Amino acid sequence: MGTLTTSVVLPPFFVPEPSQQSVTLRAVRHRIATGTSVTLKLQRNGADISDFANLNVTTTPTTTTSTAGVPLADGDMIQPVITAVSGSPQHLSLSIYIDYEAA
Repeated sequence: MGTLTTSVVLPPFFVPEPSQQSVTLRAVRHRIATGTSVTLKLQRNGADISDFANLNVTTTPTTTTSTAGVPLADGDMIQPVITAVSGSPQHLSLSIYIDYEAA
């Protein structure tokens, strides 16, 4: 992904929940390749996820962890949303850590 702005729409993804398992969003690892910073948030089904509502992304790879984990349901849609940029950031890398556990 090239230059990042608040008008860039990042693609959402859907979370499957296999039978007899629980699904929990645990952490997000993020960085940009160049520029100063990007502020973004994660949304679940269009609503902000409080533990991931103000992520400051810089050129230093960083992991942000949820305090208690965020329970997810089958088919939940997770989407990163850019809310602010500084210093012409480029090339966002974002990994979302999800645990699947036997229920």
